[in-house]
Amino acid sequence: MRRRVTSLLLALAACGEVDEADVCQLDYPVQIVATDNLDLVVSAGPMGTVVALTDKYNQDDIRTVGGPECGAPAHDLVEGLAMVPARVHLDPADDDPTIVCDTSSRNFFRLDPTGEVPPELLMPYLDCSRVAPTPYGPIVMHWTQAAQFLVPDFPDDETAELILDGAFVESVAGDNLIYRAGSDEIRRLDLVTREDILLRTAIYILSTTATHMLWLSNIDYEVSPVGVVELATGENHTIGLSANHDLEPDEPYRSTNERTWYLDPSGRSILHVPLAAASPMEAFNLTGAPLTFPQWGTPVLILADGTHVIADGEQVFTARPGDDDVVTLDWQYGSRSRSVVARDGALEVQMEQDLYRVPLDGGPRSLLALQVGVRREWLDEHNILTIFDDSLETIRIGANVRKTLGQARDFVRIPGRGVYFNNVLSFEQPQNGVWFAPEHVLRPQLAPCLTSYYCR
Repeated sequence: MRRRVTSLLLALAACGEVDEADVCQLDYPVQIVATDNLDLVVSAGPMGTVVALTDKYNQDDIRTVGGPECGAPAHDLVEGLAMVPARVHLDPADDDPTIVCDTSSRNFFRLDPTGEVPPELLMPYLDCSRVAPTPYGPIVMHWTQAAQFLVPDFPDDETAELILDGAFVESVAGDNLIYRAGSDEIRRLDLVTREDILLRTAIYILSTTATHMLWLSNIDYEVSPVGVVELATGENHTIGLSANHDLEPDEPYRSTNERTWYLDPSGRSILHVPLAAASPMEAFNLTGAPLTFPQWGTPVLILADGTHVIADGEQVFTARPGDDDVVTLDWQYGSRSRSVVARDGALEVQMEQDLYRVPLDGGPRSLLALQVGVRREWLDEHNILTIFDDSLETIRIGANVRKTLGQARDFVRIPGRGVYFNNVLSFEQPQNGVWFAPEHVLRPQLAPCLTSYYCR
């Protein structure tokens, strides 16, 4: 059932009249769009905020709404189409929030967040769903042909340059464009010098860095060579074989077909993590020479410097390819561990319902906060925004202080502006929709800590 109420004033009827100019200064969350749609995409810029209700879950209420800078009140900009932010630059902060991609037609448009000017079609021959950001501007595929255009001054189509014809972009690695030509050629185009060389034929690309590409031959499904090629010279090194072993039903998996071989994020080594947990792990340098690396365990997280967090039974340790040092962490891995992320030289680990800080140097873990959900985001060094038990809450770490903002299934935070959250937990409820909490209402007020257990 589709509900078309979008007026903020209707949502606030019980609270009395509110002037639109004062909406951003309210001390409580407000409903900006009434809908049962489960998915939203938010973009924000100096001219206003745009929220796209998408067709991700095959729902009927698909539209694009907009409002003033703080996000409220909302009004329909485009009905029946979800226009999401166009991601065309390496740094999303450089994207123009008024330039959007229509997920249905795959066309670029310029949106007026006020709704006073109709959407303006931009570069109608380019496909907004096939964009490869580069340091020199986005490379965008032609809407109907396998042609690639570099647009240095996006979206000025007078600067668009045809750089490849009959080709499909695979990835961008620094100044190098990796692309597929014909049926089986993988080539490299230097975006500065425009040098174009053949890297390999008849392969799948496993991963790339700014200097190397890891490949898997597609000549034999059962047993295929794996190798690495240097992008600057085209020099290839075969590393080993990828075997598609049949596993016993009770044999535990510790990897996936896509992650059996990979370049670590630092780009300095190649890892082999076989599917079967009973098979040893291996590490190699970029010429195929073996490196020191623990043979047993399962990688649970890989850090940007190539450090691997590995679980072997309940024991968790860190190891880096080529280094002899192994550091045991104060963390027992198992069913109690739910999510883990790296932050400020440590790991944030959710153990059952609570969040702990586990130092990477092997020091003792410490409790950050109780009852923290998997979906969480730091507002600052003291406050975490999270969804716990279907409730959107801010927690002041180190103190027994929480603030509930409302029911939620997901949220999007725009730093300095506030949080947009979707509270659709069951359909056709009167308060269902997209809500907005201004930045100044997110943090809880400090209160005395009465129990040392909660404050440690």
